[in-house]
Amino acid sequence: MTSAILVGVLGLSLTSCSGKDGDGGGAEGSDQAMVGAGEICEGTFASPGAREALAKVTKADRFAQNSVGDGLDKTVSNIVSDYELSGPSKGKDSSLCHIYAGGPSDLDDMSLRFALDDGESLDSTDQAPQLTSYSLGRRALAGNDYAALYFPCASSKMGSTSDDPAVVSGVLRVRLEPRGDVGELSKANMTVLNAAAFAVAKRLGCAGNGGLTETPVLKPVVLKPTPT
Repeated sequence: MTSAILVGVLGLSLTSCSGKDGDGGGAEGSDQAMVGAGEICEGTFASPGAREALAKVTKADRFAQNSVGDGLDKTVSNIVSDYELSGPSKGKDSSLCHIYAGGPSDLDDMSLRFALDDGESLDSTDQAPQLTSYSLGRRALAGNDYAALYFPCASSKMGSTSDDPAVVSGVLRVRLEPRGDVGELSKANMTVLNAAAFAVAKRLGCAGNGGLTETPVLKPVVLKPTPT
């Protein structure tokens, strides 16, 4: 799994994707409604591109309606609070939402988390060979079961400026490694994560939405090795 390889590469904290850890809440219960992708995670995946990408990864077009983790407002509030408290440093992860593609369950199929980041890994060109880097935000990389996206945020809500913007990180994890073309799955995961990041950037009031757009143009980039 690419997630394990990334621990030493980017220093991203690993958190269980299971709803049993208490932050996802699970989607148990036979009365849990199944809805389209545009109706979960507070409408984050309403665009056609995001819906198509989510279906490609999860192999589903109906999802448990109970998808909200901390939710958009709480995620944004945590990022703002962490920046006000400690400035540009690593903040605590907030669970934006959990996606349940197989019906009611206490195990999510995909999770999306966001946090304030210290930006220290952005200049590194190290990455696991299973991942593809994209020209998106400050740094973006994805594999068939993982994606990470960093974007700048100059916002009056945090007091960050265009000369010294905050950095926000988003991480997507898929619980079960999906089958299919790795390149296509990588693009799909990044498309899903971008949709969530775009929503976070808008709610944070990031200038220019952190350089993100609702429909990203994903261009793979080759990173030159870091000089030793």
